[in-house]
Order: sequence, then structure tokens, then C-alpha cells
Amino acid sequence: MMQIRRFTTCQDFLNELTHSSDFYEQTQYELAIARRYQNEAVFHLDGYCKVCEKPTLFQVDHISSSGANEEGIIIPNWRERLVCECELNNRQRAILHQVKCAVQHISPAMANKPFIYAMEQVTPLYQMLARLFPNAQCIGSEFIDEKYPSGTVVNGIRHENAEALSFANDQLNIVISNDVLEHVNDPQQALAEIFRVLAPGGELFLTIPFHITTEETVRRAEYKAGQLTHYLPAQYHGNPMSSEGSLVFHDFGWDFLKQMQAIGFESAALCLYWSRFYGYLGAPLSYFYARKPYG
Repeated sequence: MMQIRRFTTCQDFLNELTHSSDFYEQTQYELAIARRYQNEAVFHLDGYCKVCEKPTLFQVDHISSSGANEEGIIIPNWRERLVCECELNNRQRAILHQVKCAVQHISPAMANKPFIYAMEQVTPLYQMLARLFPNAQCIGSEFIDEKYPSGTVVNGIRHENAEALSFANDQLNIVISNDVLEHVNDPQQALAEIFRVLAPGGELFLTIPFHITTEETVRRAEYKAGQLTHYLPAQYHGNPMSSEGSLVFHDFGWDFLKQMQAIGFESAALCLYWSRFYGYLGAPLSYFYARKPYG
């Protein structure tokens, strides 16, 4: 019911795209839905939420759509705007789906410290995470202000700088990073910090806006020696902590996987997922998976 394909290089993905009919069939299915509801500002699709573990109606609208295709059909932003009644969108539900599976398979050696860390706290995803795993220590955080040391709690919200996490070495079983690292000046340092704080065998589930046919990451902006330099027009994404949004520092390409591997992660891969049943539309949808080696 959920198709997951793992890729480690752009060429592997392009070969699959060329020789498999799945991507074409998936996009045609999505196009047919878009045509059917073209004149509807909001519509609903039947499905099953793996987070709620129940049948549901997924709400879809045309907010943040990339616009009309060559036929004049507006294609919804399936990744962000296919939302369950639990308020989680497509990518958020998919990540928690995988985290639920991972928690079920935590090894006995790690089960005595079931720490799950999400790089977000004031979001529906974190609230759901804490409800799903009441017996685990779920930790969430936001970036509040660079003046605070990581680990500082401000008005009930934990501040963490992704480039300098406050956790001890080998402390966490699972780290969840949902569309965070594009807003980090040095994502390689952030990955190194995640690697440091994960226990051996610990797993990383990560999403970023990913340019799937691009080999090399493009730096859009850089913060260096107290100065912010823009190399491309400034781009901002929504931020629950700031009405100004968060600046995008990078447009990621496939070399992101090489960075993960260089840091020491094993089984690092781009995972493409799709499911009509679970409401994971928008081919190609992706998340990154990696694990810290044992020993």
C-alpha cells in the first residue's frame, strides 16, 4: 500500500525514471484528480491516516500551488496541502509513519533510553509525536535567537542551534528534521551534530526541499564573520516562530547524500514514497534516511 524506493545517486534515479512506468502512472493519477476538482477551491480525498490509524478525509486546496501546467490545469501542492483531520500534511504524516515503524524495531540495547528528538516544537507534528509515544522521552525545539545557548528554555520553548546541539554524545535513538536544514548556514555541521548525538544504531529521518535532478547543492546565502551575503534573490519559508519567515540558505542536490556519507552515516539514501491509500500523492515525494553505525 506504500511504495518506497531508495536511491543513492542521481543516475540511479534517472535510470528508474526512464525504465519504470510507475512515475508516469502516478503523475497521471494525480493529474486526473486535479482535472476533476479544477473548479473547487477545496476538495477532499478518501484515505487512511497511518498516524491517526483510521480512515479519514484528506483536505486539498490550491494554496502554494506552482501554478497551471501546459493544459491550464492547476496542480495542487500535494506535499504541503494534502492534510488530514489531525492537521498533519503529506510529508509530516509520511515521516511519522516511518518513525512509528522505527520505534517498533528499536533494539533491546537502545530500548532503555528511547529518546526521540524533533527539530520543531510549536507544530502539530511535535504535538502528535508526544501523543504517539507517551512512554518515550520526546524532545522538541525551535531556533529562537542566536543569543541563547542551545538547551535554553524560553517561555516553555527549548532553543537549539542545529549547528551546536546541547545533547550529550550517543544520547538519542531517533532524530526528526522536517524542512529545517535549508535554513541552516552550515548544514554539514548540523549533520555532524546529529551524528554525534545519535546513539549507535540511531536513525535520522529528514526532509528538505530537494532538487531531484540536480547533482550539486547551490548556496543562496551565507552568514560569515557577522555578515549576511546573498548570492541569489532572498527566499523565505514560513516559520511558526517568526512572521518574517526563515531565510533559505541552500537549494539541495544529490551531493547532500555524499555529505551524510562523509560524516559517517550508513545506509544513507533518498527514499521516494507514494501511496493512494495513505494520501501520499505528489510524485516524486522524498525523505532522507540514515543510520549511525553500531560500534
